[in-house]
Amino acid sequence: MFMPRPPIATLPSHDPLFLLRRADLPLRHFKPNVAGGQPLLRDVDLTAELDPEAAFTAKWHSPRGRILELDFQPKSSVRWFGLHIPIDPDMRSYRWYGFALRHAASRPIGFRAALRADGQDEADIFFPRHLMVGPQQGDHIDFIDPSFLPDFPLQVRFRELILFLPVSFAYQYVLHDLRLVRL
Repeated sequence: MFMPRPPIATLPSHDPLFLLRRADLPLRHFKPNVAGGQPLLRDVDLTAELDPEAAFTAKWHSPRGRILELDFQPKSSVRWFGLHIPIDPDMRSYRWYGFALRHAASRPIGFRAALRADGQDEADIFFPRHLMVGPQQGDHIDFIDPSFLPDFPLQVRFRELILFLPVSFAYQYVLHDLRLVRL
């Protein structure tokens, strides 16, 4: 019998990655040129958005206990590659908003994370620290204090956390875990 997915608000800790974290998914391929991004799994709030004009191969899977293992191979110039995670659009009751993650990569890589409101990429608010990781598993914690950002909307219709992954070279990336933190 088919059971519909419960709304995000009823999942443990309001965690948009709860279902993916507990999955055990086989190897899959990203499809190039998908407008609006590709949900990594039906009913999971993690979407990959890639430059639709780029040539690349990208494979991923999600072994139980990890969110994502990714193999990215660009074949031409790629302008962007982002992992998008919907988050609470109302931040009026939080003094700080951030995330903590554990990750690793096949080679040293650095990238940025940002908050985007209502799909307006020109208004991305980048977290202050770059994410840096190599072959040894590492942790990263970053926060934004909205009171220091006069143009930061505290309540919007839609908000997402974006991990802007590197695009100019081949690598393997493992996202062991990611937790949203609101204080």
